[in-house]
Amino acid sequence: MDTRRHPMKRGLRGALVTTLLVLVAGLTAGPVPAAAAPVAPGPGLDCMRGDGSFKVVSQRLVTRPSGSVSVFADIRNTTRQWRRDIRGQLCFYDAAGRVIGNELAISDPLVVGPRRRSPFVVTDTAPAGWRSYTLRFTSKRSHRHTVDKRVKVTTGHIGVDSTGSLNVPVRVRNRNKFAIRHTAVYVTLFDASGRILSYNEGYNYTKPAKIRPGRTGRFTAFAFGYFQGVHRARIQIETWRH
Repeated sequence: MDTRRHPMKRGLRGALVTTLLVLVAGLTAGPVPAAAAPVAPGPGLDCMRGDGSFKVVSQRLVTRPSGSVSVFADIRNTTRQWRRDIRGQLCFYDAAGRVIGNELAISDPLVVGPRRRSPFVVTDTAPAGWRSYTLRFTSKRSHRHTVDKRVKVTTGHIGVDSTGSLNVPVRVRNRNKFAIRHTAVYVTLFDASGRILSYNEGYNYTKPAKIRPGRTGRFTAFAFGYFQGVHRARIQIETWRH
């Protein structure tokens, strides 16, 4: 199973700050692959039950040359609480509705605020004969709350470089009277219909790691080959008080 752990030290306060929408012009391309429709669970089900704390707003199935598949999802916290330990399980079914494969993944953002949206991805080797899949989530209540005031997020020029990658430069300015550190940047790409295309999965931190009051941290996200049809980018950060 693919269970990623965040290297953050305990005791820090988390923040998922305000979303910034950025229009991307002149980069439309081919159609977005549609996700398979889930079927009713069959006998021998070996998949966890979702707890309803997160809802999938949109999703995209990407088949990789290696034979594995990735499901990119834009998920929303349906509760009025901050949530942590956000886990999603991808389950594959055959034509008879029987489970023939599954994979568990943990959300890159450590915490997600009430009613807020967040990117998610899970990758697995697709079993032979699969016909549909489901993606279910569980999470726990978090006592951490946002520290998103006085942190300004802006972007530089968004474009395709010589290697064919979409570059999204992000600047994070700390306007607080205290330093922040380990500021992770999440860039989620959407098509013109608002469906998710992909996001820069993993822990992507600004440089410098510690942003002092009045200073700026920078990070450039690379979308590689999964941005065809992009219309806008959502920029989110998760920062921690030093």
